[in-house]
Amino acid sequence: MQHAGKSNIFKEIDYLRKRPSMLFRGGATYVAVETYLIGYIRAMGDYSGVNLLHEMHLWFQEKIQQKASCFFMAHVDIYYHDKSEKERIAVLIDLVEEFFRAHPTFVANDRL
Repeated sequence: MQHAGKSNIFKEIDYLRKRPSMLFRGGATYVAVETYLIGYIRAMGDYSGVNLLHEMHLWFQEKIQQKASCFFMAHVDIYYHDKSEKERIAVLIDLVEEFFRAHPTFVANDRL
């Protein structure tokens, strides 16, 4: 259960989709969104004791049936290289949301 005044990944995803200017001065580029999400997710992982970026990497490899040596968000950028930057940002945000909806125990630990 979320406590009043606390943030969670779904609130951040909502901001990224609907109000990116609240988070990024000068516009939301793929690299800016990627960097923001990496920091947020790394903090979640540090708090919970779970390497969430690694878990996301394994999940994405299974999802697309493809191995990669790069981390999840770089792999997304490479895998969807044929899409525009705006479309890749949307795909990244959608995948992050999909991961956390599929792994609700990680969200339960999100009390940043």
